[in-house]
Amino acid sequence: MIFYHEHLPYSVVFEENIIAEMLELCKEKMPLETGGILIGKYSEDGTKAIVRKNTGPPQDSKHGSHSFYRGIKDLALLLSNLWSSTGEFYLGEWHFHPNSWPIPSLTDKKQMKMIANDTRYHCPEPILYIIGGNPFAQWNSSCHVFLERESIKLIEDI
Repeated sequence: MIFYHEHLPYSVVFEENIIAEMLELCKEKMPLETGGILIGKYSEDGTKAIVRKNTGPPQDSKHGSHSFYRGIKDLALLLSNLWSSTGEFYLGEWHFHPNSWPIPSLTDKKQMKMIANDTRYHCPEPILYIIGGNPFAQWNSSCHVFLERESIKLIEDI
């Protein structure tokens, strides 16, 4: 699956099975929200983010019917090991809005802007991928990139 922007030279590519893996995690937690992180690399020119892996929720995550707090347990070690072995790194977040639209909430936007400005993440342009609806039936998704001052929604390439 590929998401792109009409006017900016930026795209996000999800490698095969990444979306399916996230949908399975959504089914396991339905009707609660869930999520994890996106891991991968950028193209040589920096215009394409390639999502090669995702995680489910760390053990210390908190799931609610209208909220999700992604924990941190074991993520630093995972990311350190991936960086050392494959050169892959943190690209952003994903989460699930059960029986709702995949639109970033005010909380989502604040969190992503915090990540963009937090030097510990080493991710000045984090990606937010949201799955909304019912993962057993009809679902849809959205992909956003959070820049320093604004967020941009990417369009799915069909």
